[in-house]
Amino acid sequence: MASPKVIISSTARDLPEYRDVAIHVCQRLGMVPLAMEEFGPDPRQAAEVCRRKVDEADIFLGIIAHRYGDSPAGSPISYTEIEYDRAIEGGKPVLIFMVDDDEPWPPKMTEQGNPEAYAKLQAFKTKLRQKHVTRPFKTVEKFKEDLFLYLPEWREKRSPAEVLHNVSDIPEPPEAYVAHPYTLLQSHGLIGRQSELNLLTDWVAKADAEVYAARVLSLVAIGGMGKSAVAWKWFNDIAPHEMKPLRGRAWWSWMHG
Repeated sequence: MASPKVIISSTARDLPEYRDVAIHVCQRLGMVPLAMEEFGPDPRQAAEVCRRKVDEADIFLGIIAHRYGDSPAGSPISYTEIEYDRAIEGGKPVLIFMVDDDEPWPPKMTEQGNPEAYAKLQAFKTKLRQKHVTRPFKTVEKFKEDLFLYLPEWREKRSPAEVLHNVSDIPEPPEAYVAHPYTLLQSHGLIGRQSELNLLTDWVAKADAEVYAARVLSLVAIGGMGKSAVAWKWFNDIAPHEMKPLRGRAWWSWMHG
């Protein structure tokens, strides 16, 4: 079954980080991002290219902030609104993220001082809110977490078991299978926890270690101590080099309160 394609629609100059995250998350989820960053040269007019890309997509992902954006010559609406309207005409599932109105935003990245564009933006936002349940966003990290949470719901229709386990996405061992990527690390690396990482390595690689005899090893601590971060670091960066032979790796995580 072909991977679902996601059209990423937004203004560009004010939302580059959010667009990069959307592309990254789509790729991690086995979905194909359709974004202007990936478009090659095309002899057709830009508005027509946008419409054709929306037609290719299975899902419309809209990211709306405080700019209305550019419009094609002679068009009363922006490229972003053109793409949205095309998605609605085609009956595409629509997922809208809209910046929280209370979130501080650089004035130069808004329609401040442009009454016509501001009015069009407000009308567009009103249309979106009337037709959809929109999801507010504030930070790039929270936006990323929300995409990992909500985008999988819009995969192509499968049987309940396949939706739960993403069967078609499970790779052949020993390639790692990651059902739910860990996204809570706020830095690019893990700080400290070397003794815990060493213990995990001893578990699979040091035959004379007491822990080596364990069939299952549990990391137990109160919430927020970094259990998942330690496990994720070891799973990705250490286990592939220390587990010999490596039969395979599977990551399945969940949150509970």
